[in-house]
Amino acid sequence: MIQRLLAISLLLLVSANLSAQPVSDFLKQQLQITPHKKQLSLLLEISLKERLSGSMDTAICYAEAAFELAESMDSLHRMGTALNSLGACYSRKGLVKLALDNYSQALEIQEKLDDQKGLQISYNGMGVLFLNNGNSDKALNFLHKGLEISKKIKDSVMVAMQLYNIGLISYSSEEYDNALAKFEEALRYGKTPKAKRTVAYIMGTQGSILSEKQFYKTALSFFERSQKLMLELNESIGISSNYQSMGKVYLQLKDYPKALQMNKEALKIREKSGYTIGMINSYNNLSTILIDMGNYSEARIYAIKAYDLSTRLQQGDSKVTAIENLFYIESQEGNCKKALNYYHQMAQLKDSLSTEKTTRNRIQIELNYDFDRKLKLRKLEQEQKDMLTAERIKNEKQLSYILVGLEFLSIAFALFFLLNSRRRRRDNLRLMRQQEEILNQKQKLEMQHHHALIQQKEINDSICYAQRIQNALFPQSTPCKTFPGAFAFLQPKNTIGGDFFWVVEIGQFKVAAVVDCTGHGVPGGFMSILGINFMNDIVVRNKILDAAQVLQEMRHRIIEALHQSELTLYSNDGMDMSLCIFDTKTNIIDFASANGKALLYKQNNEESFETLAVDRMPVCYYVRNEPFSSIKIKVDPGDILFMYTDGITDQYGGDGRQRKLGKDLLQEMLIQVLNTAPSKQEKLVSQLVNNYKGSNIQYDDMLLLSIPF
Repeated sequence: MIQRLLAISLLLLVSANLSAQPVSDFLKQQLQITPHKKQLSLLLEISLKERLSGSMDTAICYAEAAFELAESMDSLHRMGTALNSLGACYSRKGLVKLALDNYSQALEIQEKLDDQKGLQISYNGMGVLFLNNGNSDKALNFLHKGLEISKKIKDSVMVAMQLYNIGLISYSSEEYDNALAKFEEALRYGKTPKAKRTVAYIMGTQGSILSEKQFYKTALSFFERSQKLMLELNESIGISSNYQSMGKVYLQLKDYPKALQMNKEALKIREKSGYTIGMINSYNNLSTILIDMGNYSEARIYAIKAYDLSTRLQQGDSKVTAIENLFYIESQEGNCKKALNYYHQMAQLKDSLSTEKTTRNRIQIELNYDFDRKLKLRKLEQEQKDMLTAERIKNEKQLSYILVGLEFLSIAFALFFLLNSRRRRRDNLRLMRQQEEILNQKQKLEMQHHHALIQQKEINDSICYAQRIQNALFPQSTPCKTFPGAFAFLQPKNTIGGDFFWVVEIGQFKVAAVVDCTGHGVPGGFMSILGINFMNDIVVRNKILDAAQVLQEMRHRIIEALHQSELTLYSNDGMDMSLCIFDTKTNIIDFASANGKALLYKQNNEESFETLAVDRMPVCYYVRNEPFSSIKIKVDPGDILFMYTDGITDQYGGDGRQRKLGKDLLQEMLIQVLNTAPSKQEKLVSQLVNNYKGSNIQYDDMLLLSIPF
């Protein structure tokens, strides 16, 4: 049980949403070509992947390089991340003191930065470190600290992982009911896809507890559920661990063939991945099963493999198991000399392990004492720093109050004398001019009022005349004559607007455009007149029916008409435009857009919207005068193209929260519109948009053109 617990807790030392896959050559190639100061993220990522794949020494090299680079850049946040990575690596290698030192430095930085995400990872790592070294009290203390932060910042993946690690403490103490309760709580938080790996290990550990309690069939069902997730994640260590656990259950049930099969499956995976510690366990398990089956010759082969590998890796407990199996085999086959030799080896090794365990416990006590001393010293130093800082701030505040008070008094006296002097002069002048002002005031007000009325009438007459001119140039037919079922929602900000739509049918082609001219009101109206004339000339007269070429020609004419050049680069006079040319024979639309907005509703694609790509440049002289591009799309009956201007999506409103309408809410509105009769769709769009706007002012002209195919 302890070996399984150690393996599981080490595996979950890192975030559960990552899987231990080998580092790709791609990342290391990227590192070679990335500028020095931008290598930090790559170094940390490579270190993490190397750690997950079991290459601890390589992971340490990359983490140390990341720390040095972060230190040279004064990036405290990344320094904390690198120290966390080093702590995890040293923990995996069993170098407890180095792991504690790195975690302690990481905590100091993260507390200084109030880095909550970093703190929860550090606390979890230290909890696992103390758990694996037999100090349950300290492990529980750190895990609870991490859990509190994870719940506070609502990181459900880390909450699930830390609840699981807390459950492992109960598991190690054989408090199985408490452990199962914690695992169930962890599963409630682990319902997101990122927690899938943690859930898989929880189910496997639940199976182990049920096996310990001799509920073998239920244990097997948990192992199988865990195995399904492990296979989906391609988690080789977890898969082999589940096979080994199932083999143990089958051995308890005396189903030797099944037990043998499960352990061989585990061994196959471990040999393939190079998981040497797991290979030793598999060799010993297979040897034990074959002894129970009476197959001593094959049992000897596996026992010798376990003996050799555990000797090479200095795994004392596993070597004892291998020697016990070899002693039993030789005894049963009557090889007394070999059996006696193995017996002596076993006795010597057990004595050595006992001494080693005593030494390790003593070192652990010293480390705990050293860590507590450093923790208290750091806390005391921080308290002293806080006291000095508080005292300094208090003194600075008192001094600033005195200086501000003196400055305020000086200013007050100066202002008093200045204002008093000015008031006397002003009163004298006012008395001299008062009579003249009173006599002229009424006459001036009457004349101003008369002039204002005349100017207002002239302006209104001019605007109305300009509106009539603009309306005369607009397309005389509604869009539904060219595109049956189409509608246009147009709501200018002022009497005259700068937004307009343009539709025409030329042979087998139907052309529609939505244009947002610079400005609104009279300036926008003038620009719209230019736009309509240019479109008539380009498309109707010159028969240009390529969308990108039409935009290119429009740009040329705008630049020529407005005399634009590099000297007028920042005048912003021009237009944003979306253009659709529909070939009725092929059902293909040629679409181009210059900063325009367009959504394509696909009825046969789960009734979803597709945002059409646009060129991020207007139709005018621009800092980037690249050729316009177009896209060709096959449309089906029932598909609808919505082209609109940004006046709709940029409109503020919505339940008093003062936020823009935006594309997502517009799509929701259009879904409601699509479920309405075509004759009522334009009215519904107007109603929905104006309801959202509420009492807010309209910031820009609004235009939306619906084109069904």
